[in-house]
Amino acid sequence: MGSTLLIRHSGVSFHEELKCYPKQPHIILDPGDATHGPAAQLWLLRDGKPAASRFFGSTDPLRAPHVILAALFNFLKMADDPIIVAPPYRPTPLLRQLLDIIAYTAKPERIVVAEGTELSLLGWPVGPETIAAPDAFPRIVLDAQRKAQWLKLIERTHRHELPMSQLSIQGSRFGSAVPITNQIDSDLVLHAEVCGANLFLVSEGDLDEDIMGRALDIAHASKAIVAHPEEYKNLLCAFGRESGEEFGIGMIEEIDFRGRMIYACADAVPPVPVRILKMGTLRVDPNGRELTEGRPWHL
Repeated sequence: MGSTLLIRHSGVSFHEELKCYPKQPHIILDPGDATHGPAAQLWLLRDGKPAASRFFGSTDPLRAPHVILAALFNFLKMADDPIIVAPPYRPTPLLRQLLDIIAYTAKPERIVVAEGTELSLLGWPVGPETIAAPDAFPRIVLDAQRKAQWLKLIERTHRHELPMSQLSIQGSRFGSAVPITNQIDSDLVLHAEVCGANLFLVSEGDLDEDIMGRALDIAHASKAIVAHPEEYKNLLCAFGRESGEEFGIGMIEEIDFRGRMIYACADAVPPVPVRILKMGTLRVDPNGRELTEGRPWHL
């Protein structure tokens, strides 16, 4: 039967095309798709229903293209001859390279490109064919669909208290380096860690030049990134076991840096041990509204 890679731009939809392959598993690598559940995830479908998912934490594929490739690699081990829906293409070198790697990793027998996609048809493992695809639903309809999925998720979430001392935090600058909080002599600094030449600080307020200069000297760093605790409120997150298996998705309610506790609402039923906290970049408020994403790797 063989696998097929589908590539489109954001103005068209492959929903009708996917109906032509009801017996084959579908790998959905579009994190903006909210057809099968909340957005900001990647999906493996069997018989049109979710069989596995991977938390992405954003609706923009360029936020973490390495996570898309990791999900593809894992889904390919679980699915024979899948239909793979690539992230919607827009003309950027990184997205083109991402599509190249997807194609050469999946080794599809067919590559199908929607007409109007601004993409060269040269340099693929098999020659792409082009098809006319129907227009995507208007943005207002897609936004309403995503909001409805967020509200469904919020309705089934439970509050969790997560001690930082028991967590490995992934997908964020926070928690990715060597902590030096106890070396910074300032009541404003709630958290500090250093990674190479970069100092990351979480502060309750603006830091003056003297505090910043001393902190940089202590960390032997040349650059400081400063975040504030309220920026973590409503951030998407997912729970993971020590094996890496995900078992809950939700939003961060608050991070208490002084008490070293993270409060999150997720669809996992407490009490449950959480060993990995995966953090996204998209924030969703309690009314299901998607808020503006911050700069990549700022938090």
